[in-house]
Amino acid sequence: MDRIKFLFGRWYEGSANEAEKIEFLRLACTEMTYKEIADSMYLSPRTIDGYRDVLFEKLNIKNRVGLVLFAIKHGIVQVN
Repeated sequence: MDRIKFLFGRWYEGSANEAEKIEFLRLACTEMTYKEIADSMYLSPRTIDGYRDVLFEKLNIKNRVGLVLFAIKHGIVQVN
């Protein structure tokens, strides 16, 4: 978790929903749509869009592929 806090800084810290943010990142690395992710996490699609947009900006990435590559490179998700 400390590694994740370091990588994401303010996006991650100081929030009651830190676990939700990490779960979002893991689910974003699957074939689920953002709508399906929202449904499975019992969140609104707008909340998921917010998580995505902030991550893209914070990590300076442009699309979901970049997000997946980042997560793999930093050991957040593993390829089986």
